[in-house]
Amino acid sequence: MSLIKKSVKCIVILFITICLLANNAGAKEIKVISFPKKMEVGQKKTVKANRVVKWSSLNKNIVIKTKKEAKKVTIIAKRKGVGVLIAKKGQEKVTLKIKIREKAASQETAEEKGVSWEDAMRNGGKVYIIALSENIVKFSTVKEGSFSKYLTLDDTIEIIKDGQTVSKESLQVGQCVKVDYEYHEDMVGGKLWGCKSITILE
Repeated sequence: MSLIKKSVKCIVILFITICLLANNAGAKEIKVISFPKKMEVGQKKTVKANRVVKWSSLNKNIVIKTKKEAKKVTIIAKRKGVGVLIAKKGQEKVTLKIKIREKAASQETAEEKGVSWEDAMRNGGKVYIIALSENIVKFSTVKEGSFSKYLTLDDTIEIIKDGQTVSKESLQVGQCVKVDYEYHEDMVGGKLWGCKSITILE
């Protein structure tokens, strides 16, 4: 082989080597820009990387919404435990661990959620006075809640406090009371027909 051919071959090899090195140098290292370290079962989150990668899950604790290569992916926490998410490109990969806990129980009490008037009556008749106007008393099944029912006070309705019969003036807005009456399905105009007594609980 002539000296010129050898020189040309060396130059080509050198050029290819430089191009490969340049490409490798320009390739971005996989970095996950945002991902949740903690999730609750049922939660949905978006995970994002700095480049297009292939996303996969190591176990069934986390489900990936899309299998296509992309910069970002939507994941859903399915089971309690540690979910392992993998972002991969070529030989490079990043492993992410996400702690998954059970969905937190609602802090709402049954009282805060509210119940129907009929359920309140079946469960002891505990309700709240939200308005008073002359002989009209308005109630709610939830403290500081919206209007549920009302009744008109008359001499047949006994007002009780600490085991003693008291006057209707003892009733006040905000009080928790127990309404005792004979239950009828045919309530008219929201009135409680057959109400026997209102016991002040607090």
